[in-house]
Amino acid sequence: MMAFQGDYTPKQAAEQLNVGLTTIYALLNSGELTSYKVGTRRRIRWESVEAMRKGEPWEPGSCNAHKGGEAA
Repeated sequence: MMAFQGDYTPKQAAEQLNVGLTTIYALLNSGELTSYKVGTRRRIRWESVEAMRKGEPWEPGSCNAHKGGEAA
């Protein structure tokens, strides 16, 4: 799967949400943020970061920006 240019690395997501990497991984493990892997590298969906930043719930598949992509 090719990374969508607007998706974030864990470090970038942490910067966007003003939290640490430990918090990002906890949010990923809880399913509050959605991600996928490109090789061994993780990418976090921009939609889930934006929703969290705005305090809105986000469900995988609720946006058509990543047609054909899978949430991990």
